[in-house]
Formats: sequence, structure tokens, C-alpha cells
Amino acid sequence: MRFPVSDYRGCKSFDVILPLVCNAKTSQGNREFAKTPNHVIFSHTLEKSCYKLFDCCKIVQDLQSYHVDVLDWPDIGFNFLIGNDGRVYVGRGWNKISQFSHDFNEKSLSVAFIGNFFDTPPGPMALNTARNLIDCAVVKGYLVPNYTLHMLEDIECTANPAPGLKKKIQHWLHYKEKIPSYLQC
Repeated sequence: MRFPVSDYRGCKSFDVILPLVCNAKTSQGNREFAKTPNHVIFSHTLEKSCYKLFDCCKIVQDLQSYHVDVLDWPDIGFNFLIGNDGRVYVGRGWNKISQFSHDFNEKSLSVAFIGNFFDTPPGPMALNTARNLIDCAVVKGYLVPNYTLHMLEDIECTANPAPGLKKKIQHWLHYKEKIPSYLQC
């Protein structure tokens, strides 16, 4: 296993699905964070939503294959993915730099909600799990306590904004609108 389950002890309860469970490929050459991330970036996968372990694993496998085989990345681009089943699917995990942004990869944990949340938000279980995952990252020292939370469309131009998701998280404590250096698309 790449990520010991003990990494999650002391955190509020949520199910963590390791890559091995989803028959994910072994990661090749991911770089580690030089310093503790100070941002969390939310996005969505644009896939259909999943509500069962098998379905979510299939989507995670397909995303990883696309990122590795087509985009030529060393692994799936996200640190974590969250299904509407309320489970966390480990991508690159706590310590590895993700590959989703031009300017924020080296200072952010990336969390992708599995599904298309342009019109509607993820379900309450997924949103609650996201809060618990972020709280766990702070407790475990994988994220600074004064982090900022953004949507991908808050930090750069993207072809896949998620206003349905943004509507739900824009009132969370650490959420910040567009960053000062953001350029309009």
C-alpha cells in the first residue's frame, strides 16, 4: 500500500479508499511538497457521479489512465477524489505535488469531486467528507491551519467551472474568491 491507514487516525471518520483497492497503477516519479501546502483547490471531474465503490473505482481508474496514458503525467492529477458515496479516493495522497494547475500545484492540495457539478452540487455526504478531509489535513500537519480554499476557476481560466459546487462552498470559513493575481479569461 502506498498510504498507510494510520495517516488518518485522529481524524473525523470517513472512508479512505487506497489506490490498491481500485486496482490503480503504481505511481511513477511524483515530486513531494517542499513545504506544507497553504491552499486547497476544489474541482470536479466532469464524469457522471458515483454512489457505489465499484462505480467510483472505475471512474478513478479511467481518470488515472487518461492522465498517465494521454496527458503523459506520472499519475492521476489530484491528491484526492471524493465520490457521492461519501468516500475519499486517494490519488497522489498527502505528500505528492498534484498536477491540475499552472501556478498552484506546488502549494495546494487538490480535491476533485467525482461528477459534473456545473448545475447541481455534490450530495451532503460528499461535502461533509470534504470538510473532514480538510480538517484531517490540518490536524495531521499536511495543510497549514490558515489555508485558503478556492475553486479551480478562482485561480485560473478553466473550461470546466463548477458553479453548482461553488454555490455550496462559497460560505465555508476558509473560502476565498478569485485570487488577486487572477487574470480574467
